[in-house]
Amino acid sequence: MRKQLQAEHGKSDLEKRIRDLEAKKTKAENRYLDLKIKSEAVDQRIAERREIENKKQDEELNFLNYQKEHLFKFLDIVNEK
Repeated sequence: MRKQLQAEHGKSDLEKRIRDLEAKKTKAENRYLDLKIKSEAVDQRIAERREIENKKQDEELNFLNYQKEHLFKFLDIVNEK
């Protein structure tokens, strides 16, 4: 009889430990998902900023090339005179 009571007492302790561990696991999974979402959002912002920066650089390069062409034409005209 005593062994049966000890086994039942140990069983309830183990069941409580299982519930606690499952709750801890759920909490950890939720934290993981939150961090994953935040990481993806940061990656997306970085990609958007990089795209904007590349576009600005392309526009500036195009403008400088346009300016260079006009300056060379101007120099040609000035040198002809």
